[in-house]
Amino acid sequence: MATNTKTASPEVFSQSRVARNAAIYFFGQIFTWLINIVTISIIPRALGETAMGQFAFAMTTASTVQTLLTLGGDNFLTKEVGRDRNLSAQLLSGLFGLRIFLIPLLALITYLTFYVLKADAVTWQLGHLLIIACVVALFADPLRAVLLGWEEAKQITLLDTVFVLIPLLTIPFLRYGIITQAIATVLSYCIVFAFRYQWIQRHIAIRPAFHFDLWNTLVRGGLPFLVNNLMLQLSAFIALAILRHQADIDAVGVYSQARRLFGTFLFIPTAIGMALLPSLARLAEVGEAEFRQLQSRVLILLMVLALPITTTVMVLARPISHLLYGAHAFQDMPAVLQMYALAILPMYVVTAMYQFLVAQNRGGTWTRFLIASIGIYSLIAWFLVPYTEHTFRSGAIGAVLATCFSELLSVVFAFILLQNNPLNAETLSRLFRALVATLGMVAVMRLTQNLFLLIPVVLGFITFALLAWVLRVLTPEEQQKVTALIRRAFRMPAR
Repeated sequence: MATNTKTASPEVFSQSRVARNAAIYFFGQIFTWLINIVTISIIPRALGETAMGQFAFAMTTASTVQTLLTLGGDNFLTKEVGRDRNLSAQLLSGLFGLRIFLIPLLALITYLTFYVLKADAVTWQLGHLLIIACVVALFADPLRAVLLGWEEAKQITLLDTVFVLIPLLTIPFLRYGIITQAIATVLSYCIVFAFRYQWIQRHIAIRPAFHFDLWNTLVRGGLPFLVNNLMLQLSAFIALAILRHQADIDAVGVYSQARRLFGTFLFIPTAIGMALLPSLARLAEVGEAEFRQLQSRVLILLMVLALPITTTVMVLARPISHLLYGAHAFQDMPAVLQMYALAILPMYVVTAMYQFLVAQNRGGTWTRFLIASIGIYSLIAWFLVPYTEHTFRSGAIGAVLATCFSELLSVVFAFILLQNNPLNAETLSRLFRALVATLGMVAVMRLTQNLFLLIPVVLGFITFALLAWVLRVLTPEEQQKVTALIRRAFRMPAR
């Protein structure tokens, strides 16, 4: 790509707007993380590994088919609407029209998959409801994509919170079994769809459009996103299928819960990515120098932030597991979580780099790599799952180790593809200082790990934050932005 010397205007990329939205998404992700922790600590413990394994298998199958039939349209919608808001009505209407034709295909493929994989009666029962949930999601998710493109952080965060709150309402009815979770999933999608539709309808008219030229644009633009999303979904499906074949349904339940818990640890790159993508889509067109500079800064920041999260999971995996599931259920969860902790830093890096590749319209090369990586993951998991099942009595450990290896490969390839290595002398010095702060955090957590879980977590993060501030892990500009956000949050006057 030819070098563009134009400077991005504040309208194209506003640091204050991105920082504000990132803060909203961040605190929203923290709140939903806490809700998820409560959900994970009560529902799986009450229903058990087998029931959670059946739900995970049915949900993963249906959502994998749904991901296939999205054709990558949601991500394409966010990027294009972020670049030009005037395209919102046209693209959203076209996507709605296209998906109306895909509903029968969603049900057909899901049922055929259940049949081929010889699903049991409970899985079939769950599947009927989860297909309904996935149909609603086909229309609810594009609405969220538009709100992301519009950078409406408050509305997105509010409804994301509602979505994760609804399963808590099933707690009094858990005696009816795992079917309660499928019903909650349907209700969650229906409620968020209704609110998103009302909000967006105030600004643009939404009418399903049946135009083949428009559909062609959506499909062609969404294909790179489709492959990326499908590969992520497919890796989970392959893991569950291998575990179900080479271990048992209980291993599927353990792995699915660990994967769900691991997903909550990704709240930092998720928040930053959601805030960045619309602005990045504009910045990539007019400010290449600023784009590359921002790329390096974000990558280093995420590496720094990944260290305390990784440390927390590694050191406190056992008390986390015992708090959530008790000492007698999901007994191999601590070891599984510790293995998953090894994937946190590479996952943070890959998540951020993917956003930059998308903004530069370079997702095609990345998707080809992902297809190859799924093959590598499947091969590794096929050998590691029976090995760890035999050696450690946990096939889930093998599935997670395969994930760690594939994520490390993804980091190496992404750096090669971006051709922008941020690891110079200055950034390595920052990472070293962050590592020193992390060691201080480890010491505090070790000294307090026998206390109630929140005490070592809070003290550990306070230790990391103080040491990172004293050691100047953040740049002066980043420290100023953090200070400004804290002052704004607590309505403190500027000095």
